[in-house]
Amino acid sequence: MPDLPPALIDYLLYVAASTGYHLLVLLGPATVLGYLIHRTAAAISVAIIRRLQVGLLGYMWMIGWPGTVVHELGHFLMALIFGFKVLDKKWVDFNPKGGSLGHVRISPPKNLYQQIGLFFIGIAPILFGTLIIYLSSRLLLGPEIFTPMREITISSEVLESGAKMETYLFQLAKHIGAVFDALFTEANTSSWRFWAFMYIALSVGSSMHLSRADLRSASYGLLAMAALILTVNLIVAAIGVWPDVWFETIVGWYSGFYALMAFVLLINLLFAAVLALLALFV
Repeated sequence: MPDLPPALIDYLLYVAASTGYHLLVLLGPATVLGYLIHRTAAAISVAIIRRLQVGLLGYMWMIGWPGTVVHELGHFLMALIFGFKVLDKKWVDFNPKGGSLGHVRISPPKNLYQQIGLFFIGIAPILFGTLIIYLSSRLLLGPEIFTPMREITISSEVLESGAKMETYLFQLAKHIGAVFDALFTEANTSSWRFWAFMYIALSVGSSMHLSRADLRSASYGLLAMAALILTVNLIVAAIGVWPDVWFETIVGWYSGFYALMAFVLLINLLFAAVLALLALFV
């Protein structure tokens, strides 16, 4: 087997390293935050159903049905965006068989675009649920609550050193703390709008856990996305447009959404803590 030219070896190593780096920054925070939201959502629903002893039907009628509709609507809308044919759907089932509270069944993927779409369809309840909680807070409590989040940005520089990562996490915690300070004011807590928002946040937040089918779909899509990023990096590096150029642009588009996911995670943690305390007296 002939030896590869040093320039080609450097090129391939650079592309491989860039692809791994891009996957880490693009999907790493979403994966971690999404997993934690998924776990806290499951803990909330279990605490209501079992520890507070309201049962599945009681949970669905009191809290779960709006969040379940949002969960399935997320799957549905993302399937449409990626061009899938929706074969069957049920927004909510108050008498579930096999544990399914609702479902959206789609046609098999036919191309790379739809293969990548499987990732977003799988995690759609978390993405769409985060958006619904954010929009409901703006509509019910006003847009000024999230003003501190405008200062939150993420870039590849965050991963350059432990010190920069520590600084970023500190700033993220500071700004989200400011959002909570603006949320839990006396004026808000004495208004029906605040409690309407908390109900929506509890219902949607407790329904953001993913099924095994959702996780399986997301894993298939993740592999397709990794292949696409590798291909793009091979092309842009070959023509002299280094991957970091397009990467920084893409990261800037959605860095604020990670902050919203962190906010939803903290809301879920708050609900989980309150429910754990309530369970002690039941």
